[in-house]
Parts: sequence; structure tokens; C-alpha cells
Amino acid sequence: MRAHRFLVPLGAATILGLLTLAHLWQVPESANLLLRTWQNSLHLPAFAILSFFVAMVFRELRAVTVFLIGIGVAMALESAQVMTQRDASLLDLAFDAVGVVLGLLIARGQMGMKLAAVLILVIATAWSPVQVWRWKIQHDELFPVLLDSRLFGSPLLTSNSSLERTDGDGLRICLADVAYPGVQVDEAPQHWKAYETLAMRFQVEGAEALRMTLAIGYLSKPGTSAYVTDLFPPGTHHWEIPVSAVQAEGELISYFKVHSSQKYAGRCFVLASVGLR
Repeated sequence: MRAHRFLVPLGAATILGLLTLAHLWQVPESANLLLRTWQNSLHLPAFAILSFFVAMVFRELRAVTVFLIGIGVAMALESAQVMTQRDASLLDLAFDAVGVVLGLLIARGQMGMKLAAVLILVIATAWSPVQVWRWKIQHDELFPVLLDSRLFGSPLLTSNSSLERTDGDGLRICLADVAYPGVQVDEAPQHWKAYETLAMRFQVEGAEALRMTLAIGYLSKPGTSAYVTDLFPPGTHHWEIPVSAVQAEGELISYFKVHSSQKYAGRCFVLASVGLR
């Protein structure tokens, strides 16, 4: 009985901590992608532990009641995220619901079902962070190449525009009608000061000039910390930028983005590579 009285508050504190980390902890925008991915992956175990705890402590509750309690908590926390300037997400809510079901199966399912639920929980929780880590290792091996077609499909490479791999091993980006359309690379090797020049090779398609920007984010600061921009006519270009123009002394790189502006929506360019030398 004493052990039970001890385990209940310990379990409640563990659940509260996980739910806070998964939903309410505001990870800085400048934080690395792996940390942000780990935070998102906490949704499953947090709600699995919550439903397991409720199902085991309150055994008189029906499974559907435990499920509704879990979903109610999930919806409340998603709504509360507005206080931390994070957006509520239906995808997060779906992961919360899956976590609730897995916790219920572990608490009240048959032995085979319990083992399957534990296995699914472990794999699903670790899957995204492991994939980010695998790509991070590959990206580090490519360094001082920062971006080329070998990163296509990587979670480190994101785009708010149309992105496809070309036959010539380039990346073709057709700009969407959004603010700062382009591509972004997270988890860029963090220190570039051993190099003098950042070199970018790309081709501007169409008949008119296109304004291009290289934007840099620092680990220590949210948002864009440095940028260089220029106007390029149609054709192939080799854009060389001094590293000193984009990396301040003592700062570490969090991400870089190659983008244009919303006025160029519908225009396309083919990015061959971005690298240091």
C-alpha cells in the first residue's frame, strides 16, 4: 500500500513532465533539428504512459472512458499551445490518440498484444530521430558540400515550394506564392570559419532576371541572422560569397536558406550545389 502511494505521485509527475516537454516547452527556433524532432516524438510515449497510468490506477474505468480522458487531455494541451506561440496540430493530436491506444493495450491487452504495443511504441518513438541522425551523419560526410542532389529526400532539406530532382543531378525549385519561397537546410555543419568562400552553382530558367538570397541562421539567435542577395539574369551562374559576410566571429550556423521573394512566384531555378572552399 505504501509503495502504491509512492508510485502514484511519481507516475503523475513523470506524465506531467513528458506532456509539458511534448506540448508546452517552446524549443527555440534556432535549436537544431534533432532536438525539435525528439520533442515531437515525445507525443507517443507521453500519452501511452498517461493512458497506461489511468488504466492501471483506475481499473474500474472502461477502456473507452480512459481513451476519452486521454483525447480530452490532448485537445486541452493542443489548445494551450497558443500560450507558448506554438501552433495546434491535427497530426500531433493523431499521434496523441495512437499513444493513448498503445498505453491501453499495454495496460489491459493480452500478453501478445502487450508485447506488440511496446514494440510499436519503441519503434514509432525512435523512428524520426534516428532518421534525422542518419541523414545528419551523411551530411557531415559530404562537408564541405552543404547542398546538392544527394540530400533530396532528407529531413534536413525542406522547401515551401515545388522541389524535384533533375536528370542532371540538380534540384529544380519552382517558387510558390508564399513569403520567401525556396529551400532550407537544417543541421548545417556549424562552423565555416576554416573556409574563405561559399560557392553556389545554379541556373535561372525563363526569360527574366531572378532575385536570389542566401540567408543564414545562427544557433544563438532566432530567425535570420545574415543574408546576401543579388539579381541574376537567365542562364548558369557561379555565385561566390565570402564566408566572413555570412558568419560572424564566434557564431555557429544553425541553418541556411536559398530563397527568392513572393513577387517571383512561378519562376524556377535549378540548384546544382552549395559548398565551401
